[in-house]
Amino acid sequence: MHCVLAISTDSVVLVEEQSRDLVFVAPAKSVLGWATSTNSLRLYHHQGEVTRIHMREGGGGDRDELMEVVVRLRAATPGSPAQELTLKRNGLGQLGFHVQPDGLVTEVEHMGLAYQEGLKQGCRLVEICKVAVSTLSHDQMVDLLKTSSLVTVTVIPALSDGTPRRYADLKMANLEYHQVQNCAISLQDVMLVEVSTVCTPTPNTEEH
Repeated sequence: MHCVLAISTDSVVLVEEQSRDLVFVAPAKSVLGWATSTNSLRLYHHQGEVTRIHMREGGGGDRDELMEVVVRLRAATPGSPAQELTLKRNGLGQLGFHVQPDGLVTEVEHMGLAYQEGLKQGCRLVEICKVAVSTLSHDQMVDLLKTSSLVTVTVIPALSDGTPRRYADLKMANLEYHQVQNCAISLQDVMLVEVSTVCTPTPNTEEH
C-alpha cells in the first residue's frame, strides 16, 4: 500500500496515496519508539503495537528519507530508538529478569547476564524473537522466553528517570484518535514522505 506519511507534534498519520483515505493515525505522544533497517522502520506505539513502514524504492535517497523520518520522530514524539539485544541463559536456564504480560520489565537480576547485555528495569519488550509482544498471549510470551534456544528481544528503553515509556489512558487514546481524524493538519507542521506500509494494529510474568 503506497502512502504519504505526515508527522507533527500532534499526530502521526498515514494517508493512502491514490484514494486519500486515512489508513493510520496515532497521537504523537503515543509513540514509544522505533527501529530502523536498511530502508524501513518499525514504529512502536500505544501499548506496543507495531506499524511497519518501508520507504518506496526508486523514490530517490531512500536512506536519506528514512533518516528524515527518524529526525522528525525524535523532535515530535517522546519515543526513543529501540535496542536489539541477544540474551543468554545462566546455569539454571534462566534469563534473569521479570516481565509483565504487556512487555514491561519490572526487575532485572543485578549483574546477571541480561543486565550485562543492557536490559534494565523500566524498559519495555516490544518484540521477542522477531514476534511483536502485542500479538502474543501471556502463555505464548512465556513459551518464547523459556524455550527459544536463542532469545533476541527488541527493547524500548525507559525515560532518563527510569520511568517506563507508556501511553496508559486508552479512553483518552480513543478520544484523541477521533479528534485527529477530524482535524486539519497544517502542512507547516508536518513532513510528507512517500512510503509503502504494512500496518499491524493489535491489542496488546514471572522470572525467565
